Amino acid sequence: MSDSASSSYSGSSETADGCGDQRKLKLTPYFQSKYEINGKVGFRVRVVASDACNVSPAVFRHYQKPANLVTGVAARVFSGVCSWPQMEDLPIGVPALGSSPQSFRLSYFDIVVDSVTIANNVWTVVQTEVAVLLTSMNYGETLDAGESVWVLGS
Repeated sequence: MSDSASSSYSGSSETADGCGDQRKLKLTPYFQSKYEINGKVGFRVRVVASDACNVSPAVFRHYQKPANLVTGVAARVFSGVCSWPQMEDLPIGVPALGSSPQSFRLSYFDIVVDSVTIANNVWTVVQTEVAVLLTSMNYGETLDAGESVWVLGS
């Protein structure tokens, strides 16, 4: 690596879309105060990522379970905010054929939790995790030049 390979993330230049170099996205929570299905009462939380700048809004990792033998439906399960490598590796919308585990990314998640407190905690944690993801993506593009060396063959 040469001395001129050093670069850093500044986030200061402006582009036509108004994003500049900055990575950001809008998270919108939706809460349902009471949700009842199959005799279970819970609290539904849906979070949607949109208006993304320099990053895909599909930041939520999901797994697809095997299809139910009776209904033939394969359930999709939210499992968290993607890491930077997962943003690069996981497909959007559906799992890759033959992949194991059957994971993919979506720009939203929709879950049912047991209490309002848990719903609020989910919202807080998701905001933190998305901020960590965006920060790690920014730092990952920062390269500092190391010391050059001469390598001689025999």
